[in-house]
Amino acid sequence: LTTNIPENVYTDLTFTTPTTGYATSNGYVIKTTDGGLTWDSIPMPVSSALMRVHFPDPMNGYILGGDNHIGYLFKTTDAGETWTKIDIDAIEVPWGIHFLDKDNGYITGTRFFKKTTDGGLTWTDVRPGGSTSTYYDVKFRNAQEGIASGLNGDYYRTTNGGVTWDSLSYDRGSRLYYVHYTANRTFLENAADSLIDIANNFSVIKKPNAAHKLLFIDEQHCIGVGSHYENQGYWPYGDIFITNTTWKSFQQKTFATSFAIRFTAIARMSSNKAMILSLGFSGTQVMILEW
Repeated sequence: LTTNIPENVYTDLTFTTPTTGYATSNGYVIKTTDGGLTWDSIPMPVSSALMRVHFPDPMNGYILGGDNHIGYLFKTTDAGETWTKIDIDAIEVPWGIHFLDKDNGYITGTRFFKKTTDGGLTWTDVRPGGSTSTYYDVKFRNAQEGIASGLNGDYYRTTNGGVTWDSLSYDRGSRLYYVHYTANRTFLENAADSLIDIANNFSVIKKPNAAHKLLFIDEQHCIGVGSHYENQGYWPYGDIFITNTTWKSFQQKTFATSFAIRFTAIARMSSNKAMILSLGFSGTQVMILEW
């Protein structure tokens, strides 16, 4: 698309309707209401790196931000027009966030796994057994079933809406990152080149190492974005990967550095459309992928 998007590295992207979306960067959030053609910059209460954005409904949203010393949670109740800072007592930027609705949500991070039932006003520690582990992603398939990933091959599962969490393990030498749900399968990212199918005897699925972020359309169809280096070059080249076979095979499209040093964010807009953001020497680019 030809757009007015400000040049920056956008760390996360989400859409609340097919045309209304938000992207986070260093110091501000941007919003589009026309499918990415135009963007408005929205100031934040604190100037800090913004890492994750999550909207449980079109009006209420949350953003994680901070640095290596403190983490912040920002909240909006008016579709992103204004944001307030919420103290969550985090020692660095939290890693994962998922709200089931505007009031009930979870945040994960370094020695940090907390739950709120009042929209972030108060928080309860839900670390299983008081664990001091690092927790990465947290996602819910529905109101009852959720998973949080962690260090040392550990992951945590709830089947009662987060009232209790079972401590489970895949491989003590692993780190488990993003959680991906499809209709019938659950995948955990393990290192840079593997997915663990935890409902299928922990079968390992290899994915492209350069696919840093994934968007599953269903269990077979997935889009990956990222970058790779060629011939020990100083700058990487941006990559988009598409599979129709759960990564048994895939197509790879590599872009020149003028267009994409790397693709940094991807989000689903509708049932057959996704947006991808990149940063290249010609600035930030907005791409629409339809299927």
